[in-house]
Parts: sequence; structure tokens; C-alpha cells
Amino acid sequence: NLLADYVEQNWHLHSSITEQIMLVILIYSSLKIEQILLIIKIYFSFTLERIVLMNKIYFSFLIE
Repeated sequence: NLLADYVEQNWHLHSSITEQIMLVILIYSSLKIEQILLIIKIYFSFTLERIVLMNKIYFSFLIE
């Protein structure tokens, strides 16, 4: 990915936060919508599993 290589090489040159944010937006816009949705789906499935696990642990403490 040319864009990723460019960002890696030039990240230290872009000192201001706004430029870094613009670069991040540029990277995300270069991704396909499906990829972004997949990332979001994976992230949420992980958080849901964690929430369920935490609830189980919490309730097991309550029962004891």
C-alpha cells in the first residue's frame, strides 16, 4: 500500500496534530467501506464478549 508507506516515512515530518488527523482520515477514506464495517463488527463482537464475561464474573461474586 503506497499510502501506508508514505505515512510511515513522513509521519515524523507532520508535527502538527491537525496534519496527523488529516493523514488518518486519508488512510480511512482509502479503505473500502466493507473493510471499515468489518473492523467495526470485529471490534464490537470483542467488546460484547468482554461485557458478557465481566457480567458472568461479577454475578459469580454476587452469588458467593
